[in-house]
Amino acid sequence: MQVTVTNLSAVNPVYISSFYTSIAPSATITVVRTMAQVDADVPLKTAIVNGLVSIAYTEQAGDDIAGGGGLETGIAKCEVIHKVFAAGAGGAADDVAIFTANAPFAFDIIDVVAKVSTLINPSTIQLRDTAAGAGAALSDALVSTTTGVKRNATATTSSAVARNGTLILRRSDSGVAGSIDIVILRTA
Repeated sequence: MQVTVTNLSAVNPVYISSFYTSIAPSATITVVRTMAQVDADVPLKTAIVNGLVSIAYTEQAGDDIAGGGGLETGIAKCEVIHKVFAAGAGGAADDVAIFTANAPFAFDIIDVVAKVSTLINPSTIQLRDTAAGAGAALSDALVSTTTGVKRNATATTSSAVARNGTLILRRSDSGVAGSIDIVILRTA
């Protein structure tokens, strides 16, 4: 895979001894490494932990990082589920199905960002693991009484969805419209 390392300082260069080079302020370098090499690269990991650099990676043919292949290294690829939901008749709660007993793999929900375009006052939207408002909440109840961006604030909410599991967007009023972006990390 290609690993792009960015110096987060706008003033100071960063020397990464395993690359045998310095990265100029605010500059990036790209190297080719396997997941095992990245995991074993103590100087790089130290620079990341100390907030000196950030990394991004790009899969290449033959890489095995998409299916949780990086979980043992501490580096894994997040994915985003994007779902648009149109306004219904309004006046009653409803469900917007994302996965109905058919999640393609197990995953944890890392972040949730909704953009409300049509509001209903009062109303909320919330991710759940069962239809009809039953089961466990997988996100905060995001207030949809105003338009704009709403973000999940609770880091402690249970967020695991099993393979072949269910993920539902529950609207307290079907008249709410917008879209939701769910950042996920494969766990199996």
